Amino acid sequence: MKSTHRDILAILDQCDRGKILFPVDFRGLGSVTAIKMSLSRMAANDNLIRLAQGIYMKPQRSRKNVDLAFLESIAQAIAKKDCVRIKATGNLAAYKLGLTAKMPSDLTYVTDGEPRDVQIEGHRIIFRSTTPKKLQMKGTVSSLLIQLMEELGKGAIDADMMNKMIGLLNKEDQNKLMHDMALASAWVYGVWYKSTKASLKIEDDKINN
Repeated sequence: MKSTHRDILAILDQCDRGKILFPVDFRGLGSVTAIKMSLSRMAANDNLIRLAQGIYMKPQRSRKNVDLAFLESIAQAIAKKDCVRIKATGNLAAYKLGLTAKMPSDLTYVTDGEPRDVQIEGHRIIFRSTTPKKLQMKGTVSSLLIQLMEELGKGAIDADMMNKMIGLLNKEDQNKLMHDMALASAWVYGVWYKSTKASLKIEDDKINN
């Protein structure tokens, strides 16, 4: 146990402050039980901050606030550890796209891994399983918007919100947009296609007049 504790401390000394850590990061330094006991001791002694069960952080000189960037860094660290892909959805996607001004208290992602629900200082990081197709989209904007539109459903999006979404879609790189639209549900593709045709007709009318 003493050797495990000493070896973990040696690794921590080499880690950057604020680094997110998991018990699996210390495999090979002792038994699973010894590693967990050592991490618990370090958390009790303030050598580590325990963010949630099985999730730790090396303390920073100035404590990082629980803001969106901090929570997203934890989500990305979990995804990296589990070797899965994640993509924002729901209120998180709407916030990142500028469709709502309020930062969500819960961060929801779709993933090709197992579902997870992690509590972090009054916030939740939620992973919901989805099909691999949903994670093959390439556009920074279109991948978020298509996922959000499909989650909300056509009936839950009013005309004003739909126009904002279509406007954002049309700012996406066209090659990435066409790639992503090929993966979208039929109704999302149909809405975008009709809006594009209407826009082209307006431009033709301007030229012809």
